[in-house]
Amino acid sequence: MKAALWIGGILLVIGGILRIWFMDVVVVGHNGMSPTVVAGDHVLMWRGASDAEMGDIVVCRHPSDPNQMVMGRVVGTGGKIIRDVRGQLEINGTRPDYDMEGGRTYSFVNSDNDNRTERYTRAIEKLGNTEHHIWTREDFTFRLRESRVGPARYYLLGDNRSDPGHDSRSFGDVPKANCIGTLFMRWKPSESGAGDIVDNGWLDILD
Repeated sequence: MKAALWIGGILLVIGGILRIWFMDVVVVGHNGMSPTVVAGDHVLMWRGASDAEMGDIVVCRHPSDPNQMVMGRVVGTGGKIIRDVRGQLEINGTRPDYDMEGGRTYSFVNSDNDNRTERYTRAIEKLGNTEHHIWTREDFTFRLRESRVGPARYYLLGDNRSDPGHDSRSFGDVPKANCIGTLFMRWKPSESGAGDIVDNGWLDILD
């Protein structure tokens, strides 16, 4: 019992030090990054994102409104050309690898859209060193205006490719200096239960 208390105390101290100096808890405010994270998820963020890599999930200040925060996956860094080709993402002339998982579809109650039930097709996308899920609403075609990412900037896309209002399709590329951290773990899943359909749980490492 004493050993367990000591271990628990040490973990609390370590957690406190990490919380004070190195990381923050972020509450996800929308479903633009679903299915990876959904509105209401509590996620852990390492502070600092100036050296984020392709595929990392970053939190940044909006490029036009520093009082607003944005979240997305890095799909382009300085000099890369981002566009869509026949409804698929292309980066510098190369498309990421996809596994369509047999075309399986999911019903998702979208709190961003008056809690309407929507049908999505999920796929695994390979980008940089990550393999992560993305999904697209069945009645949506992915479109992306061709763009060359500016120096020292990131182009961000949400994993919910049917939600262009919360990523760089809406606000453009983001200066690295605006980015405050990189997400790495879901601490607590949303109480809405929206993540249950994709098995989002406690202490999940985010790819």
